[in-house]
Amino acid sequence: MKYLTLIQAVALLHQYQREVKKTTHRGQTIEYIEVQKSDIRLANQLAHEVLGRTLDEMPPQSRKLLLLVRDMVQALAQQQDCLASEVRFTRRDIRAYTNWSDSQLKNHCMRLTEMEYLLTHGGSRGHLLHYELLWDGGSGEENHLCGLLNVDDNEGGERKSGTHDSKSASSPG
Repeated sequence: MKYLTLIQAVALLHQYQREVKKTTHRGQTIEYIEVQKSDIRLANQLAHEVLGRTLDEMPPQSRKLLLLVRDMVQALAQQQDCLASEVRFTRRDIRAYTNWSDSQLKNHCMRLTEMEYLLTHGGSRGHLLHYELLWDGGSGEENHLCGLLNVDDNEGGERKSGTHDSKSASSPG
């Protein structure tokens, strides 16, 4: 919700440079301005800087593990010819990649899960616990907020509900 409000605020900042459009809703005429890709791009920069400070709260060893897991996931995604978001891995996979002890991995994986950088799958009643990397952030040194619209790849901005379909198009992630 903060992210959408930030986009609206950036668009409002440029209100005098934009065409004011009108529409009628329930008998009333409403004036509005449209959000542009440049607004989303600026909101992304601000969000990374202001809202993306969560890595600063992370202990150095957990940050180091997060960067190692990111590298491992990228390598696995390349091997499996899939997206990094589709890769599932276990603590054993991390242990083999990093040579860290199991007790270290338990602590740091739990911390990364609590901070919502890793998502757990399975693990109950004898099922193997798998992880998914939710973090899509750069080098880990700069502030970064995950899951923002990527306006450079036409994600968001150009998507609209189809007029010919009976259902609306799926919403962006």
